Amino acid sequence: MAIGAAILLATLIGKRSLSLALAGALLAGVTMEVLDARDDLRSFGLWRWRESLADIQLTIAAPLLAYAFTTAKAAWQHFRTPP
Repeated sequence: MAIGAAILLATLIGKRSLSLALAGALLAGVTMEVLDARDDLRSFGLWRWRESLADIQLTIAAPLLAYAFTTAKAAWQHFRTPP
């Protein structure tokens, strides 16, 4: 989750697109889960794919929710400001 937030922060600072942030978060999440699956196979003798899928979803959800809240806050402040 921290990696997804760091990717979002870098995207917002660098004025890049949201799709780039989500692609980076997906790539980071999948890479980490491949390593985790390898560790699961060595430690438990099986791959706990449900946990891996949930971790990937959380990695993507963090930047997506942060972006949504930031955009909503900016829109709300713009809406509340009198002309």
